[in-house]
Amino acid sequence: MQHLKVENSINLIMADRHPLILEGIKILFAGKGKKKPWNLTTTRQLDLGLVDVALAQKPALLMIGLAYTDNNLITLIKSLKNTVPETRILILGSITDARFMRMAFKAGADGYILKSENPSELLNAIERILAGEVYIGKGLNLFETPPGAAKSHAAAARPTEVSDFGLTNREKEVFMCIGEALNPTQIGEKLGISPLTVNIHRKNIMNKMKVKNVSELVKIFYENQLFVTM
Repeated sequence: MQHLKVENSINLIMADRHPLILEGIKILFAGKGKKKPWNLTTTRQLDLGLVDVALAQKPALLMIGLAYTDNNLITLIKSLKNTVPETRILILGSITDARFMRMAFKAGADGYILKSENPSELLNAIERILAGEVYIGKGLNLFETPPGAAKSHAAAARPTEVSDFGLTNREKEVFMCIGEALNPTQIGEKLGISPLTVNIHRKNIMNKMKVKNVSELVKIFYENQLFVTM
């Protein structure tokens, strides 16, 4: 396990089985990320032993590298969230399977980005997730069904409607924007309202849906494939 330390820093962990990926992340942090108050630890541990590492360090963000769909990762995310609930989780994946990504968010992931993205986009994703947002990488579609895939009973069932939660029309609009992983400024620009107003609507939505943060709102959105009925 290797460290890049910065005084008064925020602890981050990058876990990946491939040494080349870890070396690339370290170079990125030593270069473009050197001005950030981030203390990076890298590890090749990608089993439940990673939970012990996270418990010992209590990082603000844990980045997990993934090369294929692995149901063990879903179990790992759940274990991490149960053990260190304040730690945010960003998946760096090589696959775009919509069903798997939805499972990852439902388990507790706070972001998903492709390993093929530019380094600057990874830094952007880290900043946004540390700021409390949910991040979905460019070009990713969480509702896309692979060609020829049979619909499950759950997928065939009527999805939950936003109206089921008793939201106002404006709250529905804000919620759908949250489901697109837009931040308050972006939502405000899209709807023609101020970020402060967006935050007020967001707080009301969380109260009505009985959740504590935006990550849980997005997970509800993905899990139920919510749609608007005005």
